[in-house]
Amino acid sequence: MKLSKFFTVILAFALVFFWLSAAIALPIVARPFYYSQARSLELDRLTGWDYEVIFEAYDDVMDYLVYGEEFGTGQLKWSEDGKAHFADCKVLFRLDFIVLGLSSVFIIIALPLLRLKAENRGGVARAGFFAALILTALLVVLGVWAALDFGGFFTFFHQTLFPGKTNWVFNIITDPIVLILPYEFWMRAGLLIIGVCLGGLWLTALLLRSGCKN
Repeated sequence: MKLSKFFTVILAFALVFFWLSAAIALPIVARPFYYSQARSLELDRLTGWDYEVIFEAYDDVMDYLVYGEEFGTGQLKWSEDGKAHFADCKVLFRLDFIVLGLSSVFIIIALPLLRLKAENRGGVARAGFFAALILTALLVVLGVWAALDFGGFFTFFHQTLFPGKTNWVFNIITDPIVLILPYEFWMRAGLLIIGVCLGGLWLTALLLRSGCKN
């Protein structure tokens, strides 16, 4: 049976969800990325804390977000509002991991089955390029917005993900953890996510096109 246009679209979105969730997961699980950025941004000089304090605080928060360990920020103070925001973030992190897992399973099962029939291979190749075009257009728009007005983008991003809440606006006195997560770090993390998304998805599209010719 020939691959339908509807299933081509479903496969394309599965590829989009896979690469987007994988790219988001990368800076979450790859802690050396944060360590390198903290040193590059000279956070010890900017905050007055040595890197042992900074990394301990970051690791404690990430252990809570990723592994569900008890919340803490190392030697830094924290407030209930701050903790509540990180609890909201933990839900989003787990959602990202779920999307990554489900999209991975779908792709692993669907692609080999679809490519068994020669008449399906064109649809598989089109799905790869359709996915790449969708995500490229989305990320270009978001990237330009962030480059022109990162503060506005950052605010919109948080208001969208945490509707009706303001606990993501941290007070440096009660939640000094915010000082080790400056805008510059988020901009660099965003560039990493965009790079992994676009690079991975276009490479996938090219590989699917090449594979479907065989």
